[in-house]
Amino acid sequence: MRRMQPPLSFEANRGQADGQVRFLARGQGYNLFLTAADTVLTLAPPATGGREPQRHAAVRVRLLGAEANPVVEGLDEVPTRSNYFIGRDPAGWRTNVPHYARVRLRDVYPGVDEVFHAAGGQFEYDFVVSPDAEPSRIRLAFDGVDAMRVNDESSLVLSIGNGEIEQRAPNVYQDIDGARHVVAARYVVTEAREVGFEIAAYDHTRPLVIDPVLVYATYVGGSGSDYGTSVATDSAGSVYVTGTTASTDFPTVNPVQSALKSVTWADAFVLKIDPTGTRVVYATYFGGTEGDTGAGIAVDAGGNAYVTGSTRSTDLPMRNAVQSAYGGTGDAFVLKLSADGSALTYSTYLGGSNGENSRAIAVDRDGRAYITGETLRPPAQCDRRSRRLAVFRHQQRAHGSRRGTGSYPADRAAIGVDAGGTDVAPRAGRADAHRAPRGDSCDCA
Repeated sequence: MRRMQPPLSFEANRGQADGQVRFLARGQGYNLFLTAADTVLTLAPPATGGREPQRHAAVRVRLLGAEANPVVEGLDEVPTRSNYFIGRDPAGWRTNVPHYARVRLRDVYPGVDEVFHAAGGQFEYDFVVSPDAEPSRIRLAFDGVDAMRVNDESSLVLSIGNGEIEQRAPNVYQDIDGARHVVAARYVVTEAREVGFEIAAYDHTRPLVIDPVLVYATYVGGSGSDYGTSVATDSAGSVYVTGTTASTDFPTVNPVQSALKSVTWADAFVLKIDPTGTRVVYATYFGGTEGDTGAGIAVDAGGNAYVTGSTRSTDLPMRNAVQSAYGGTGDAFVLKLSADGSALTYSTYLGGSNGENSRAIAVDRDGRAYITGETLRPPAQCDRRSRRLAVFRHQQRAHGSRRGTGSYPADRAAIGVDAGGTDVAPRAGRADAHRAPRGDSCDCA
């Protein structure tokens, strides 16, 4: 049975929260607090079914150069009411607290309102720019984040602890004569944790709406060092993550490997989060008794996850392997997990005696996996000053048998493949990277 969720709304603060808070809202896995000066987002890790206390993280969003005390008002009151009966003294109880569908901060900049609302099961915020107002004045600062970047899909990604907050590329538009006209726009990082908007030409005599879409935010990890390196999504909106963990208490769910193999070395991890961002479908370690890192992840139409990474372990779990033995000096690895994470379909080493690092993976419609990375050329191929890295490309059948290998002469951090597997090209990690030219052969196995 599917659990019913109340409609998302904004609750007026009647003393149930800090006095600076004007409105608060509760989403799946996060809370939102709106003040006149800033917005605070608190995050909880997705539920894993255990009883361990949850750790929360917080991000504060400030509008730089904005009006210090704008009018904050609830709009479109809804029937929902909240009641707080806390403590024995009725004077401290709060009852019949109203909820609103939207909250508006008027004139945060001259002629610019900020409006918070719910859409698609998520909270969003819009900047509504009046005619002749200047959208270039809008700048946001993010406190409490470890790093900030704009990714290949033009989304703004905020790294926080062991997770990320993603805001998709801004949706900017004007409604003119009953039709919606999209205006090209992108994020511009102005400082380490500050961002603005670059907006193409538009009709300055009409209102403009800037809508940064918050996908969702969550974080996972244990008490040690954990970091994610690659993310994929499926058509249902589930999220797949791989990376590296040194935590002995990483929150495993339905794992194929339930424990860190060595307390002195890190393992790779693989996890799947449901479309709401509130539940971990599976989370598992993958590794041996030396260092292992997850580098790339892809997912097929059936929800099977394909992961590649690098290892120095001689005892990785092997199944249906094309190379069951460690080559030496560091190898790449490839694995495939079933949709529910309970079965390892295949896993294999990829490497020779001179050392390999895997960077990325792609999969075609038939379940063939394509891997790119770098391999250290044998000494005979080295120049006098240093040993050089050659990039390899490897193709893996759906059930693990090897199909073929190839190589490219320049470093590539990503790989692309068409649905039929007829066009494969390592890429420079950018959406507009050109197809790499073919170069000298360098077989990784």
